[in-house]
Amino acid sequence: MTSISKDIDNELWTFLDEHRETSSPDQQLKAWLETGNNALQRRDRLIVWLKTIGAGQSQRNGVFLSTTEIALFMARLGAVGGGSSVLDPACGSGLLLSLAANEMSATTVHGIDLNATATELARLLMQDPKNVFRGNSLSDQFPLALEYDCIVSEPPFRAPLDKPFVAPDGKQALTDLADALMSWSASKLSPQGRAVFLLSASCLTQRGDKLWKSLSEQGVYTKALIHVPSGLLKAVSVESYIV
Repeated sequence: MTSISKDIDNELWTFLDEHRETSSPDQQLKAWLETGNNALQRRDRLIVWLKTIGAGQSQRNGVFLSTTEIALFMARLGAVGGGSSVLDPACGSGLLLSLAANEMSATTVHGIDLNATATELARLLMQDPKNVFRGNSLSDQFPLALEYDCIVSEPPFRAPLDKPFVAPDGKQALTDLADALMSWSASKLSPQGRAVFLLSASCLTQRGDKLWKSLSEQGVYTKALIHVPSGLLKAVSVESYIV
């Protein structure tokens, strides 16, 4: 990740003073990112926003969840083993996807999110904005690659589905969005591919049994569970795991 100039902090406060009365917080953030000349500069501006005023907006629209440090750690885990393609099926504001693509020097980078505001932000962080799609990864059709070397995501915690998602193994009916996205993603991994997801601690309870069965039926297995203590995430105060 590029080093971020301290001058950007001062630029942000000057920007906010000029826009405080003229736009909503969502519009302010989008306009702030657009002051960057390229995707990397816009990502740096998002990081500065998250480290200053962004934490106070973490629960609005589900745009922000983890910290920059957690996202970077996940991106570096995903990059282990190399590869050239990366996907985030719930990319939010695009920070994790952008970091993972940078760590891998990926040439194929795709993101999907249902939230219109988040999708607009994520497109600003991509080298090719057309590769961020708005919609439902589980049901909508997008021009995706057949397989990916790395899939990363921080899906919403405890988000129930309107109807169960039948896993690719055809045996498990998953009712939690995060579980369904992980199972769906497993079917899109290349033979040496790996997925790195941030899941709530409930994935280790009986509720998560269907997820692990679904993954094992697809020949995908857990390599590590890394505990994230309560209080480290912005939007929620629950324990979680990087899986």
